[in-house]
Amino acid sequence: YRARLRVRAVLVQEALAVIVARKPVASAEFRVAIRQKSLAIEIRSEAAAAPDAAETGTDAHYLAAIEQRVASLGGKFQCAYLPSGGTSITTRFPLESTLLPG
Repeated sequence: YRARLRVRAVLVQEALAVIVARKPVASAEFRVAIRQKSLAIEIRSEAAAAPDAAETGTDAHYLAAIEQRVASLGGKFQCAYLPSGGTSITTRFPLESTLLPG
């Protein structure tokens, strides 16, 4: 159990690092919940200023790497840039694959 949950914790850490690297962040939070037989992790930030197009383009490489890792663990990945300049990243993992020993 520990190894699987640790991998998901590392993904949260990486997503927060991408968010904070974009621009000064006014606030950032993450939530972990069990919803509809899945482990849902949401990371959301409010930026101190809206990013420009060049900055959002640099994130694509890092976000694609996180998305690939989430998929390799049987999860779903979603990322959205908020009108306020913040970012919302959501991942969902099937609960049975999250809690199986391994």
